[in-house]
Amino acid sequence: MRRPPLPPRFLAAVLLLSVPILLLACAETSVDRTSWIQIGKTTKSEVVAHYGEPDLVFNDRDGETVTYRPARQPSPSIEVPTAQAGPFGTTRTQTQTIEPGLGKDKSSPRPQKEIRIRYDAQGVVQDVMR
Repeated sequence: MRRPPLPPRFLAAVLLLSVPILLLACAETSVDRTSWIQIGKTTKSEVVAHYGEPDLVFNDRDGETVTYRPARQPSPSIEVPTAQAGPFGTTRTQTQTIEPGLGKDKSSPRPQKEIRIRYDAQGVVQDVMR
C-alpha cells in the first residue's frame, strides 16, 4: 500500500517552524564579559581585581600585553575513606569529601573566550583583542 502524500500546508508549516529553531541553534549564547572595559580609562588594577592575575604577560617598551584564558572546568570532588579508632578496639570507617582547589575563592568571573589586553606604560587599557 502506498501512503498518501503530505498536504502542502503541513510541509509549509514544518518548514516555517524549523527555520527559527535552526537560526537559534546557530546563535552564539556566550555573554561578553569584557564590555565593562573602557579603552583609555580602565586600569590594570581594575582588570586584575575583576579577572584575577593573567595567564600570560608580555612586556615591551610601550607597556605590556596580558592574556586571560577561559576558566577551566572544575574538577570533581574526591571522596577519601578514613579510619578512626572506635570503642572496644573497633575501627570506624567513613568517607570524607575533599573539594578541589582547597577552598580557593572562585568568585572572579573569567572570560568565556581567550582575550588579550594591551596596557600602556601607565597601566591603562589601550586595546582589547577578543
